[in-house]
Amino acid sequence: MSKKLSEGNASSKKTEKKKKKKKKKTVYGTYSEDRKTPKYVSSKNYKDGLTDEEANERIENLQVNIEGRVESKFTKNFKLVFKVITKNTFTFFNILYIIVLILLLVANAWNKQAGVNDSVKQLLNLGSDKTFEFGLATFSFVIIVSINLVIGIIQETKSKIAINKLKLLTNPKVTLVRNGEKVVMKETDVVLDDIVYLTPGIQIVADMVLLEGEVEVNESQLTGESVPIKKKVNDVIYSGSFMVSGTSYAKVIHVAKMNEINKLTSQAKKYTEPNSQILSGLRKLLVVMGFIIVITSVAMYAWSWNWKGFRDLLYGGDLSNPDLIIPLKANYIVAIKPITAAIIGMIPAGLYLLTSVALSVGVFRLSKHNTLVQDNYCIEMLARVNVLCLDKTGTITNGKMTVIKHEIINEPDKTNIEDVISSMNAALQETNATAQALANYYGIKSVLTPTMVVPFSSDRKYSAVSFGETNTYIIGAPEFVLKSGFEKYADKISDYANKGLRVLCLAHSNLAVKDGKVQRVPKLIALILIEDQIREEAKDTIEYFKESGVEVKVISGDNPVTVSEVARRVGIENASKCVSLDGMSEDEVIEAASKFTVFGRVKPEQKKLLVQALKKQGKTVAMTGDGVNDIPALKEADCSIAMASGNDSVKGVAQLVLVDSNFASMPKVVAEGRRVINNVQQTAMLYLVKTLFMTFLAILTASGFFYLLGQKDADIPLYQRFLRNATFPFSGSNQLLILEMFAIGIPSMFLALQANNTPVKGNFMRNALKSAIPGAAGIVGAIVFTYWFSREYGFEVPEVKTVVAMTATLTLLVVMCRACLPFNKKKVVLCILMWVVSIACILTSMKGKTIGIPKTKIKFDFEYESLKWDTVRIVDKATGEVNPVNVNITEQGYILLDGETILVDGKEYKIERASNATATWLAFSMVVVSITLMLGVELLIKNLELKQERMKHKEFEKIKEKKKNPQVLKIKY
Repeated sequence: MSKKLSEGNASSKKTEKKKKKKKKKTVYGTYSEDRKTPKYVSSKNYKDGLTDEEANERIENLQVNIEGRVESKFTKNFKLVFKVITKNTFTFFNILYIIVLILLLVANAWNKQAGVNDSVKQLLNLGSDKTFEFGLATFSFVIIVSINLVIGIIQETKSKIAINKLKLLTNPKVTLVRNGEKVVMKETDVVLDDIVYLTPGIQIVADMVLLEGEVEVNESQLTGESVPIKKKVNDVIYSGSFMVSGTSYAKVIHVAKMNEINKLTSQAKKYTEPNSQILSGLRKLLVVMGFIIVITSVAMYAWSWNWKGFRDLLYGGDLSNPDLIIPLKANYIVAIKPITAAIIGMIPAGLYLLTSVALSVGVFRLSKHNTLVQDNYCIEMLARVNVLCLDKTGTITNGKMTVIKHEIINEPDKTNIEDVISSMNAALQETNATAQALANYYGIKSVLTPTMVVPFSSDRKYSAVSFGETNTYIIGAPEFVLKSGFEKYADKISDYANKGLRVLCLAHSNLAVKDGKVQRVPKLIALILIEDQIREEAKDTIEYFKESGVEVKVISGDNPVTVSEVARRVGIENASKCVSLDGMSEDEVIEAASKFTVFGRVKPEQKKLLVQALKKQGKTVAMTGDGVNDIPALKEADCSIAMASGNDSVKGVAQLVLVDSNFASMPKVVAEGRRVINNVQQTAMLYLVKTLFMTFLAILTASGFFYLLGQKDADIPLYQRFLRNATFPFSGSNQLLILEMFAIGIPSMFLALQANNTPVKGNFMRNALKSAIPGAAGIVGAIVFTYWFSREYGFEVPEVKTVVAMTATLTLLVVMCRACLPFNKKKVVLCILMWVVSIACILTSMKGKTIGIPKTKIKFDFEYESLKWDTVRIVDKATGEVNPVNVNITEQGYILLDGETILVDGKEYKIERASNATATWLAFSMVVVSITLMLGVELLIKNLELKQERMKHKEFEKIKEKKKNPQVLKIKY
């Protein structure tokens, strides 16, 4: 690529004036009157730009690069909070909660109607002196969900506000021409017809037309192709692309919604969404649990309809009869309470809240470490990183390059090196770190008059300026400038590189640049030695990653020997394993990815290829960068990290931005990511245990398993057993209250905020399920055993449900203690406190009391039924045998009293109160059974994992044996 400039002599000026008279006026784009179709018109001198009045006029007409009117800080924050509230409130599971609440409110309203409550008491066998009410505990899930919702909204709002503040520091800046002067402004300050000064690395924030010369842009975010594209005068440069090389002026032709990039999907405009295992796992869980909840709830209600006598009442009676409505409502009330308990128990909403809160807190904490998080879930990818790819400049080194000296090899003709490089600096107008180092040492003076310019690019690795037809100077990487002549000076260059110095060469050609390329192998004039200072904290940072098990690789465009020496100084392991990727094929690059630590002379597409190769090997790769040549690799990496001091285009695609551009912040960032993900994974098991065992119980109930298990009389037809089934092991959400509050809710929030710097391994959902399945299996097994035991020893439904509730609560407390491993003082206090409070609540319920808030009417009834209500047994008066026949007392409609005698099938039976102690003893016995089953299932899972590992190892050994005659990789040092 080249750019024609004035030669500066009198004759050429006259010729140029003649040409200008013949040429058409330079035109460039603006809006037509309908502001939809751009048209091209001539204009005044573009280097004057817009005046302040013209800019303000366009802002008033909404011709500004921001959608809608400029909003106040209050309006922006209000919209942000409203969006967070809407997002957190209207979720699938919250909608289920609302449905459950409506069902319970209807049941509660009906229960207060005359006659209905008496019918309910008759169905539940309460006795005339007892009452059935929907206490506050029945609706306790609303309080818990509301508190969780508020916590989630507050944490997410705090994190978003903190992130928005950081974004103000990292938002793209644009150099505009206003009132004849260059001014740096925000992208949202750009208006229609603004003149923009373009330099390498800047993000194009609006569609614009090039006004002079030629530039190269990267349109990968628009087209997917990362090959630089040349743009000439009157070519449109689209928003979303970024400058690769060249400097010029352009005029804005589209703003805001009219920009080309807004026609694409929103994902094309920003960073790549992280490949989060948590996000993927939660989405799959949502689909599966949503399906199961709907199916089992409908099935359970269908069984309840028949068992409670709905079918006989509905189809055998006259619906116009008011006396029929009361029992129908009573049956609905009795059926709906355990069904809603099943739905609430199956919903894993707490897991979603825990994840959201933990990530939001993590984002907020990272903002305190000057880290901008563009997506919450990229914290997970950061925590899972086991390979970190660094660019030397700006990460290991501070990016402030200094020219040490130059060594003259061949004196230039008719001038000196200082004047040549100073003139090149003036013509190139580069802004990168190398150009600044050359400018500081040699100055910027137009001693020589340039005619053609080739800006620096990462692909070429050099820049060139022609000062006439036979006088071209090239400066850049020796291998790329000298080409075949490089070998002659390789040893000398290598000696400097071994000292950690960056080596540039200045060369001369007698031919002018043509089509952006040097026409002949140039003659070496001098070697320029540049030092890039190592950051003071770099060594400690690298040591942290080494101790954390993270492999560090350095990818750079510099000489691999130079980079290797710098890497060795900061303590990177295997820094001596360096290779140049210059001239390598794709296959060779892929093979080199795992064999080497330091990669030099790397082109942008090769950086991307290295990241792809590492990912294919099962690595989780993080990539840091600050230049446009890093963008392809950043977009490919699992976690992309940019420096705020880098180009705007880089910050736009990165998932994390280090606002202080300090590589030393990385350990804190990684540690925070590990803390969040480890704790979420560890506490997820608590929610999944409850979800799994409640789901299993709902399926067993809906299928009629518990009724079949409870039947002793084989003469009852199978279809009748199914039709009469509706006994869900929990009578209502009240019995889940202790479990959800003290075994899951409070502990999980506490554990989610604990320090945890352990490397994250394995699949999130697989690990969580592997930990949760033993606990769920233990609880379900104990409940099944409880039903069998109650059948053999004559326990009634209230006793069985009490034992089930106590077993589940106490077993989950054991699971909670296991989630606290390894213990520390805080975790020990937590476990003791949760056990004491839970048992206190159970003992209170045993004495027939409720727990309430002093001086209020708010009371919690945990419904440990057999411990509070008078339960009954049917005893044969003649033989003393307990429950000798299958008699359904509820369907007979008896209001039973202690000592009362009833007549069934011609025989007399005596009614006796059940012993409270029996249920308590059975509950603690079932906890032992549950823990035993839990340990057994856990042992089984571990054995299965060991078998899988052995099989994988055998397969790996077979593959190694089959590999013969490996290809030899040719390496350039």
